[in-house]
Formats: sequence, structure tokens, C-alpha cells
Amino acid sequence: MLNLLVAGTFNVPNADVNGLHDFVARLAEEIVAQGHTLLNGCMNEFDRTLAEAADRALEAHSAPDRERRVRGYVLAGHQPVHRCGTIIRSRLSDWDLDKEALYVPEQVAQADAVLLVGGGDGTYRAANWARICRKPLLPVTMFGGAAGPVFEREIEAFELSYADRVDRARYEELNSISADWRQLARIVVALAEQLSVPRNVAVLMSYASDPALDDVYETICTVCTHFKYRARRVEEDNTLGRIVPAIMKQIEQSAFVVCDLTGLRHNVFYEFGYAEGLHKHVVLSARDGTPLPFDIHDHPTLFWNGMTQFRADLTDKIRLIAREHGRG
Repeated sequence: MLNLLVAGTFNVPNADVNGLHDFVARLAEEIVAQGHTLLNGCMNEFDRTLAEAADRALEAHSAPDRERRVRGYVLAGHQPVHRCGTIIRSRLSDWDLDKEALYVPEQVAQADAVLLVGGGDGTYRAANWARICRKPLLPVTMFGGAAGPVFEREIEAFELSYADRVDRARYEELNSISADWRQLARIVVALAEQLSVPRNVAVLMSYASDPALDDVYETICTVCTHFKYRARRVEEDNTLGRIVPAIMKQIEQSAFVVCDLTGLRHNVFYEFGYAEGLHKHVVLSARDGTPLPFDIHDHPTLFWNGMTQFRADLTDKIRLIAREHGRG
């Protein structure tokens, strides 16, 4: 599940204030309905409306983790505008960027994506912090304010920033006009999910010198590239540190894992178990005739002895995962 930071303000000239209030509440409800955590600034009426709407939705569903699913961050020297969820006092007194040393605001650092609605100068600062931290930005332009210029800047940089994860038309839905606030909220949250999914795929397999395994690795990379993922295995010549921690980190940061069990290497089974423990999607493969241990017989495995059929089978498997990520 994601940490989604929503920033903005209701103080937008010529905005539909009632519509803006309603949309912000629907957006908060949708974020928690999809199992995500709402992050907010806990500084203004916008933040209070967000937090209270999310808190009511969590209470209505008797969510056991209600306190953790809404997190507000209040600047040092200020008082929180609401008491919903968990309130965290920031070490920062402002978000200004004209400092001798810059410290990233905690909620930006912890966010998987930053959603902007309306907004003014503070929203521009939030957008710039998101860019510095390479967080996906989702500015909803319908209500005007800072979100409009931020959207224009993001669409100019679309090919560099987002094209490997979403279609341009999909991102441009942030610039759409809608009278259905709930549907617009669904669109925004679904897009945040799609933009926040990691692009890397961890490949776990034997390092034995075997032309057939080289073909397997090349096929995995080719199929993943087709679905806009980057497949990679950690090797001694592409990591600066110890190889085992590098593999563990790669698994943790991956969208999913492809694990080839050919050779029945103990380290590959260990890495497979680690990925399973993290609840990652794992696609298993092995050379035809590989005697798999009894405790993974129930895990679907793609057995191969040629690349043509393996490529087709692997494509079908990864397509299912890609659809979950909005890439199918």
C-alpha cells in the first residue's frame, strides 16, 4: 500500500469552493478505501477537511489501523489544525528552499506520490520538493490555483518523467473537467498507484556458465521490456558492495520477481523465500526435468527446453501482473 501526500489550499481565486471542498473529501475517502495512507500538512482548512473525511471513512469501516492511516505533519512552532490519526511534529519551521542546507520535509520523503489540488505558493514549494525527491506529481487542474502551472510543467517533461509508466492520455486525465467528484477521485488515486509501482524486476537464477541460462535471462529481459519493466540480476560487476545485501535490496525495491530454479542453487531458494516473505509476485521457471522440492510443487512453474514457448508462457504470466499495475 502507498503513502499518498495531498497538498493544496481552498484559497483559490474564482474557484468553485463548494465543489473543491467536496472533491477533497472524496479524494481522502478514496485514498483510504484503497488501503493507502493519507499524508497531509495539518496546517490549514484544506488539511483538516482531508483528514476528517479520511478519518470518518475509516471509522465507518471500523478500520483496526485507523490511527496509522492518517498522518499529519505540523511545522515546528505551529499548532495542528486537526487531531485525526497520528500527528507528527516536523523538525522544520518552513518548507523554503533558499537555505544554506536543505532538509526534505518528512511527508515528502515518506510519500510514494504527491497529489496537488488548487493551491498557492505553498503548493509550488510542495511540487518543487517532490521534483527534488523524484516523487510522482499528480496536479488536479480542475479547480485552478497552482495545480494548473504545475501540470503544464509536468506535461512538458512527460517523456522523461512518466512515459515509461503511463500513457500520455492517461496522465492528461488530471487536466479533465468532471462533475462527478467521486469518479475524478478514483481516476487520480488509480493514476497515483500506477505511477508509484516500481519499474525494476529482480531476476534470481544460477550464475553458472551455461548458454541456455544466458538465453533464459535474455528472454526474461526482453519480455519485461515489452511491458515497460527493467529486468536485472545483481552480479559482481554491477554492484559496488557485497553481493548478497545488494540482491536483498533489489528484491525489496522490485515490482515483482522472476526466479529460475535451474540447478537447484541454495542461494536462489533463499532469495525466492525472501521475496515470498515480502509478498512479492514471483514468477517461477526451470529447465524441463528439474526435480523441484516437494514444498514448492504447488507453485506454478514455467518449465522450458526452448525459448520460443518459454517466451510465450512468460509473456502470459507477466501480462497478468502488468494489468494489476496498469500496464497490461
